Amino acid sequence: MANRRVTFIISGSWIAGPTIFLRRICEALPRHGWSPHVILTGSRISSDLNPRTWPSPTTLIGPCYSYNSLSKKTASAILKTSAEVVVGTQDHATALAMQYLYRDSVCRVRLLEMLHADIESEFLRLQQISPVVTAATAINDTVVREIEQRVPRLAGKVFRWYCPVPCPADPPARPREAHPLRLFYSGRVIQWEKRVLDLVPIAAKLLERGIDFHLTVAGDGPELEELKARMRQAGAGDRCSFQGWVDSACLQEMLSRQDVFLLPSDVESMGFSLLEAMAQGVIPVVTDLPGPAEVVLPDTGFRVPVGDVEAFAEVIACVAAGRVPLDPMRLAAWQLIRDKYSIDMAAASYAEMLARVAALPLPPEPRVCPPTYTHGRMDKLRVPQCIQALRRRWTGHEVVP
Repeated sequence: MANRRVTFIISGSWIAGPTIFLRRICEALPRHGWSPHVILTGSRISSDLNPRTWPSPTTLIGPCYSYNSLSKKTASAILKTSAEVVVGTQDHATALAMQYLYRDSVCRVRLLEMLHADIESEFLRLQQISPVVTAATAINDTVVREIEQRVPRLAGKVFRWYCPVPCPADPPARPREAHPLRLFYSGRVIQWEKRVLDLVPIAAKLLERGIDFHLTVAGDGPELEELKARMRQAGAGDRCSFQGWVDSACLQEMLSRQDVFLLPSDVESMGFSLLEAMAQGVIPVVTDLPGPAEVVLPDTGFRVPVGDVEAFAEVIACVAAGRVPLDPMRLAAWQLIRDKYSIDMAAASYAEMLARVAALPLPPEPRVCPPTYTHGRMDKLRVPQCIQALRRRWTGHEVVP
């Protein structure tokens, strides 16, 4: 029975990874003693965060045209949830609201700031709002260490969270079919960060080596049509299928029939798609980045340098030739995901972290957090925020949460 309360605050316009995490953790936390509530900032609510289908209670903040209005509305919503811990998710609204609560009332709520990515802007944001932050939690161990180095006031109060993913109860065991080798990519079809167009030269090199393969791409994005066209130009068009976005159940079923998962990204903090593939016993071949490197070990998969399509092709060729013992690798990958990232294990770890944060002392100087504004042209011209708010309301432009 859930008897403790946690409130998550997230921009209503968010999609993909953060919303997948939030839905799964909201579904699982009540089994571990915590009742979640979600506050959505802004008036543009994505279909991924539809309150009608959300597994926990939600509060909509609605449009705000000044940061003062945003902080007051969010603060009022926080108080109504009676939460012990508030989790901020890559936004400014939460810190502004907590600053308002600490200044104007006797507030005992702890703020846990959650970092989903190891990018510079996130570290700078956390440095700025740290006076109102009780603790922070990060997506991988590299980000944990970086926070403790760059935000000394949070040393010893930075925790690790784990992406919750569906994991079968029994280890996946399926014989490797001789032909064709089944390759899989899932995620945003975009060159920026994901480098999806690297799939084209990888496919071309496999054709040069005479490897019989079929590549399935599950996802959508701005480079989808270009990816299709380039695959046809490379002579691999008939060896590719493009599924578009698929729901979680369909994705798990598709993964259960694949051999190799490809992740050519140059920025990747961890990746739900990678973890879900490993949970289904799909061998990962990924770029060597700090997040994926925590799970793609010598006995669970392969890491190659960013942009090295020859290295991708060489590993895939080894798998196709049977020079890699797949069953032990599948088992090791499944065990790693089951023990840390399966939905119940990740939720149990998260619940334990919330309890530890709730027991921490409040920030010693919560009033010194400076307001966080979007540094646009009017800010540079030192236009007062009250005037900016009038202009935003007139033009229909909300402040950025």
